[in-house]
Amino acid sequence: MCLFLTILRAIRQVDKKFDQEAFVQFLESEMIPIILEAKAINDVAVIEDWCLDAPAQRFAIKHREQAKNKITYYEKTINLQKLEILDGTVHDNMPAFQISFETNTLMAYTDKDGNVIEQEGYPKVSFFLEILLSLLSSAG
Repeated sequence: MCLFLTILRAIRQVDKKFDQEAFVQFLESEMIPIILEAKAINDVAVIEDWCLDAPAQRFAIKHREQAKNKITYYEKTINLQKLEILDGTVHDNMPAFQISFETNTLMAYTDKDGNVIEQEGYPKVSFFLEILLSLLSSAG
């Protein structure tokens, strides 16, 4: 927890108006939905922009597995809940936060003709991410 407080202090030196509650709201309403949408459509560039390497690679696994069989994987996130900021670190001189959250998710697989071959619904999916805050480098 001490490192987390150090990260918060470092962020506040760059952005004097940084507010942890506003940051959590930003995570809930913008950042996490963007990451989940990118994951759903396999937009690797967006995922890699926001996540560290290991989480970015994990997000692409389902798409890669199904692409081998010419199957398309679709995903829809229904809601986001239980968001927690767990810790903070510095990665390549940028603040990075470890966060966890849960979602309800629907998934489907389609064949090369677009026919649904399998559907799955997960009432609760837990995520653990490390996200970078490179956007703070332009704050004034």
